[in-house]
Amino acid sequence: APPEALAKSRLTYSLIQLESAHAGKDADRDYILREFEKVGLARVNETVMAAIKDSLVFLLKKMEAKFGSDSAEVANARRYLGTYCMCMDGSACSRTESEEHALEVVRIQLQLNGERHLDTAQAYCDLGSSYYILGRFEESERYHLRALELRRELLGGDLHLEVAQCLGDIGLVDDRMGRFQEAEQNHRRALEIRTALLGENHLKVAMSCFNLGTVVFQWNVQEALELHKRALDIRQRLLGSRDMRTAKSVCNVAHCLWGQDKLQEAEVYFRQALEVLSEQLPRNHSWLAQAYGNLGLLYNDQGRLSEAEELHRKALAMRVHLFGEDHPDVARSYGALGLVLAQQPERLAEAK
Repeated sequence: APPEALAKSRLTYSLIQLESAHAGKDADRDYILREFEKVGLARVNETVMAAIKDSLVFLLKKMEAKFGSDSAEVANARRYLGTYCMCMDGSACSRTESEEHALEVVRIQLQLNGERHLDTAQAYCDLGSSYYILGRFEESERYHLRALELRRELLGGDLHLEVAQCLGDIGLVDDRMGRFQEAEQNHRRALEIRTALLGENHLKVAMSCFNLGTVVFQWNVQEALELHKRALDIRQRLLGSRDMRTAKSVCNVAHCLWGQDKLQEAEVYFRQALEVLSEQLPRNHSWLAQAYGNLGLLYNDQGRLSEAEELHRKALAMRVHLFGEDHPDVARSYGALGLVLAQQPERLAEAK
């Protein structure tokens, strides 16, 4: 079936399940979130994505009319709408909307349940993720730390998947803020918890391997390669070779090979990942921009400056479209492009 048809069928089922949920307690809640994420990642045209969003807005209004704007049902509906806006990855506007919905969910949960409640902790976690996507890392850290504190207190310790989620989220923030030792510690603990509770063959274990490998790459390329191959193996088994998350792991294996000076082998992996991401993702997507940037950096290392420049310009254009000028990933693309131009004496002025 074409991606548009799959997106619509998944959305229809998810909306039916969501309408039947009561105060966010439905057992299918996490399933619905995963389905919306798949729709958000799928290569569907902008018309279909807008239609999906319109359906979620309609559902939110229906819940507000039926239960009231400060109800648990509305908080649940806002969470799904905010999550979908975050997954759409189509514009800075969508991501700002995600923040707005997450803030409303926090307000409702505090009003309904107070501070010391697991649903409030989840709302803090979602708001922290919204700020992370927007590049507002200090705010993201604040809410993820509060969610972790609440979950440890309310669940009675670390050995819970909800705690592992918080540790992983904080590790991501640590990484982006340059606190690499703290990031490693948090990702290792998240991996320990997830492996203990879920076993080896699980996507959340693959995610922790992926995150930990990304951090330790800076000082232990061989361990990073082993972690990324472990994540790749799990994702290939569970998702197949044409899934976007599998392609992300392929990218990271390529990074490690590059770090071991295996440039030709790394290029093969980078191209393989870029082929899948170009096929599966919308024209403007942060994962695709990252893939272009990665291959551009490799070409720069090989002295293939014109090819590197072309790829960095593609990555930059995507990131500006997605985030606007004031975002760390946009700055990274400008820096990478500047390095390419600075190697060409006649273009030094442009590099500056």
